[in-house]
Amino acid sequence: MTRFIVIGVVAVIAVMIFALVDIAMSKESQLRVLNRPIWIMLIVVLPGLGAILWFILGKGRGRPATPAPLGPDDDDEFMRNLGKETVDERIRRLEEELRELDTEIDSPPIDSPDASDSDQQSESNDGGDTPGAGDTGPTPR
Repeated sequence: MTRFIVIGVVAVIAVMIFALVDIAMSKESQLRVLNRPIWIMLIVVLPGLGAILWFILGKGRGRPATPAPLGPDDDDEFMRNLGKETVDERIRRLEEELRELDTEIDSPPIDSPDASDSDQQSESNDGGDTPGAGDTGPTPR
């Protein structure tokens, strides 16, 4: 008989702890009937009954958040904006962007040194006594 009482007490304490942790982790939108502090007091004062009442009455399932769209065709905003720019307008816009990029590439930037200056610098480094890529080794005597 004592064994059943001990097992019952341990089971009630385990359910009570589980209910308290569940209350602490629940969002405000999931709480029904009473607010959080009253549920906690109810479980502590009436351990077995309070926990059972929490799981039956107190914890709502909450409203699930709207799931994220799976693809572009599932996104309403994408579908609304889809028809705003026609294909011809988009092609014209992209062609204009390409023309702008071509003009940027064709005209050298003002800041950059000319290629002829860099060639002169490399020639002056190759002919001197300083070791470099043009050296083949020590000169025989």
